[in-house]
Amino acid sequence: LAGMKRDKGLSGKLLEKLIGVPAGPDLHDFVDGELKTTKCRRDGSPQERTIFITQISRDIDKILAETPFESSRLYRKIKRLLLVPICKEGEPHEWKFLPPIHVDLATPQWHEMARQLKDDYHSIAEQLREHIENSEDGFIHTSNGEYIQIRSKDSGPTYHPIRSAMYGREVSDKNHAFYFLPSFMKERQEISPDYPCCQTRVTEGSLRSWGSNVLQAIPDPRAPPQGLPPPMQDPPQPRSRKPNDSNNARGSNTTPMAKRAMQSAAAPGSS
Repeated sequence: LAGMKRDKGLSGKLLEKLIGVPAGPDLHDFVDGELKTTKCRRDGSPQERTIFITQISRDIDKILAETPFESSRLYRKIKRLLLVPICKEGEPHEWKFLPPIHVDLATPQWHEMARQLKDDYHSIAEQLREHIENSEDGFIHTSNGEYIQIRSKDSGPTYHPIRSAMYGREVSDKNHAFYFLPSFMKERQEISPDYPCCQTRVTEGSLRSWGSNVLQAIPDPRAPPQGLPPPMQDPPQPRSRKPNDSNNARGSNTTPMAKRAMQSAAAPGSS
């Protein structure tokens, strides 16, 4: 356990061993998906700045040429995900895995997220070309979308340059990789019932992920609570009449000729 403090990836390897994921160079951890762990606090709120996805050195020209998102290595890595937050507060024997979050971009539930990730992919490709063609050093630099980014992966002392056949030269003096931004994990937790700590507010993106049924499920605040009778209302009160209301009521249906006769009889000297 002491070694887990020195090797931040060791807890993820322990989880893989516990659930029977074989170690190896395969693209996916599972037969049809990827396992991702991320550091969090006891209440589940994210603690890591980003989550590593995959390096880009082998695919730089495919990214720059904007190979269709659905055919990209990025999509194959994130199409099906099992996100497992790990709380590392206290001593190693106090650490724990929190409830996992399952993401499947091929299902209707995640359609809006898949669309945004696709937009991010093409936006980042455009940013990379802009860096290569117009930056002072001619290299790629950090490029951001809404949920993902590309940034440098190497931290020294050994660097791995990236060479592009499309541009016929090196386009970076160090390796880069795709990462999930904090917004990705935070929004996933906001729509998960296992993380009430992260549901202090609902973002527009969260509503998109839930689908239109969420809006239909919001009750009308003016409607009475379900299962209760409507609120009691006071019965209508009889209208109080003024002293001459009875005369007015009788006169309301009197013909014009009768009215003139009554007025003549009431005039002084008419008798």
